[in-house]
Amino acid sequence: MVQVIAHHEISPNGEEDIRLENVAEFIMDQPQVIWLLYVLNMNWDVNDEIVEAMIARPDADLAFIAHLFWGSEPSYYCKYPESLPGSNVELILRNLRKSRGCLVTRLAPKWGDRAVF
Repeated sequence: MVQVIAHHEISPNGEEDIRLENVAEFIMDQPQVIWLLYVLNMNWDVNDEIVEAMIARPDADLAFIAHLFWGSEPSYYCKYPESLPGSNVELILRNLRKSRGCLVTRLAPKWGDRAVF
């Protein structure tokens, strides 16, 4: 399912202008604070391809990814592991496994000698 944003305007001469814009293309070009607004207002019961694209982005903010992870209730997948494949939790964990040292590399400069890994 492709989500769309409808832009409706009336020109000064009274003509109606309706444009449709793909939500995924729009959101992925926005600052990550807009991503957070999208996530805060989305339906968590539907696996959303926009959220999958956000998770896949290597520049995704760690706080945003943490919000997605904990908001997806990872404890649910401990009770029902058969539900894990394709979930946001699985995507985040898979990316974390792929990046391994990248997470440490991203955090260490911010924490300096206070970092404990």
